[in-house]
Amino acid sequence: MEYMMVNGYQIPALTLNEPPMPEIGKYGSLRRKFLLENAPVVFDEMLLEGTLYPHLAEMDKRGTPANRTDDADADAAEHRPETGRPTLWAERSG
Repeated sequence: MEYMMVNGYQIPALTLNEPPMPEIGKYGSLRRKFLLENAPVVFDEMLLEGTLYPHLAEMDKRGTPANRTDDADADAAEHRPETGRPTLWAERSG
C-alpha cells in the first residue's frame, strides 16, 4: 500500500476505480430529472450502487427516434392480420 505525506502524517493513498461514465443524451437527462423529482430514493440507491449511469445510458439508447420507430413497427406487426386469410369483415361482406 502506498502512503502520501500530509502535514507530517502518512496517509494511505486510496483511489476509487470507477468505470468511465457513459455520455448521457436528451432522453437520459430527462430520465435523470424524472428520477430526481419523482423517485429520489430510487435515484439515491441507483447512484450508490453504481447502476444509475448505465441505466440512464440505456434509457437514452431506447429513447432515440431510430429505436422508437423500430418498436412502433414491431407493435404494428403484432396487430396486423395474418396474410392469406381474409379478415372477418371481408368474410361477412362477400
